[in-house]
Amino acid sequence: MRHDPLNQLLRQADASAAPPPVGANLAGRIRWRERRRRQLRAGAIAAIALVLGAWICLGTTRPHGRIIVEDPAHWRAELASLDANATGHLQAAKSLEGVEEGSRRLGLIELQLVQPDVMERIDAAREFAGWVLVREADRMRNQPAHQVEARETYRRAVRLFPGSTAASQAMQQLGSNGA
Repeated sequence: MRHDPLNQLLRQADASAAPPPVGANLAGRIRWRERRRRQLRAGAIAAIALVLGAWICLGTTRPHGRIIVEDPAHWRAELASLDANATGHLQAAKSLEGVEEGSRRLGLIELQLVQPDVMERIDAAREFAGWVLVREADRMRNQPAHQVEARETYRRAVRLFPGSTAASQAMQQLGSNGA
């Protein structure tokens, strides 16, 4: 078989022919094709699942291909009944909304009645701060080393909170100490 002329001719043709053109990234192209094949397969499965799901859903709504024709008067009566229900629900919702709004308003009015006026709260805070100073001055007055500081604290209470009961108490303490 070594001298077979056909075999020799084919070997010469193979030797003289250039190798087939192969891209530089043959492995990458193979991976891309396989990835693309998997994507197409997954897309086809999803499409089939979607079609089957739609077919099942639509198939359950109609009784096996039979078309049932009902009397239009039946549908009118059904629509009137549903409309009456909707109207009743709407009226109930509006009534509840009115009750809720009234309750909210009543709560605001009660809150305004319970809470003192802003000016009253400010006056109460001023009175409290004045009494803090007076109490501090009273504490210092009982210590001989702090007599001067006590008189200064009484004066500060009178200066910062004039017209308050704490200021009148401080003036009384200043008068009794002979300051």
